[in-house]
Amino acid sequence: MKSLRIILIIITLFFIQNGFAQVSKNFKSIEEAMKAPDSVLWLTLNDQKMIDFPEEILSFKNLRYLDLAGNSLSVLPDAIGELDHLFYFDLSINKAPFKFWWFKVAEQFIPGLYGLESH
Repeated sequence: MKSLRIILIIITLFFIQNGFAQVSKNFKSIEEAMKAPDSVLWLTLNDQKMIDFPEEILSFKNLRYLDLAGNSLSVLPDAIGELDHLFYFDLSINKAPFKFWWFKVAEQFIPGLYGLESH
């Protein structure tokens, strides 16, 4: 009886980890993320030599984590403030001159971002 209980516990844990647990995938390309825009919570587009902000990002309404570090962005769209769930936004190591002043006004545009620092 004890071994049956252990087997049931193991099976239950397996299904919790693999079958029922919701895992948020870290998307690493716009193309991949566009296949399921409502499920995009994490988007890492660092070091991709981007000059223009990808407007497709604005369609990821559930986005919580956005990493655009190491690019050459110079303009961010005002609509970025409509990403209500965004709480982490990395623009570090960007070569663009807007980097420092943007951090000072970011909390006004993106209500969920707190405690931003520029380095």
